[in-house]
Amino acid sequence: MAARAEATEAEEENVVLGLGSYKGKVRVVSDCEEEIMLLWAIQQPIYSKNNAFVNQSSLQLNIDACGRSLSILQSPSSLVTPGVTGAVMWDSGIILGKFLEHSVESETLSLRGKNVVELGSGCGLVGCIAALLGARVILTDLPDRLKLLKKNVDANLYGNVRGSATVDEITWGDHLDRVFTNPLPDFAKGL
Repeated sequence: MAARAEATEAEEENVVLGLGSYKGKVRVVSDCEEEIMLLWAIQQPIYSKNNAFVNQSSLQLNIDACGRSLSILQSPSSLVTPGVTGAVMWDSGIILGKFLEHSVESETLSLRGKNVVELGSGCGLVGCIAALLGARVILTDLPDRLKLLKKNVDANLYGNVRGSATVDEITWGDHLDRVFTNPLPDFAKGL
């Protein structure tokens, strides 16, 4: 009971009245992971503007992550084909990649030596970031999306990479190859 009261009191200390022109109660955010998720949440669903961070009509997305300047190629012409989503970047991929980077930097998460399977890797940004952070990543997608995915992995994972990355085909509903289950992944990620 006393611990609960202390937690409530500590949480109330982080609440202020008014911030800028907003005069309601505001809870101060104290860690980077919470701030990243809050910034993402502010964009959804209040604004109907899709992809505030990504220009899907561009052939290339440049983003700084893990001490590198990553260059992710996109294929915006593929968007005209119904159901094709893996040829361009989405805000959720950038948010998840930056979340992983900050979580590892703040030592709330360790990916070093972890086995990660990324389902539906698309352009491969999140898998590349995970590999740069030390994970052994298998980036997967449908057969027609692998060429762009492999090109992005090869272009961005060179030199001193803490982990590793391989690209492999996976079709939902098919029998899984042993490479995905032996050893079992520590993390499976899908957007």
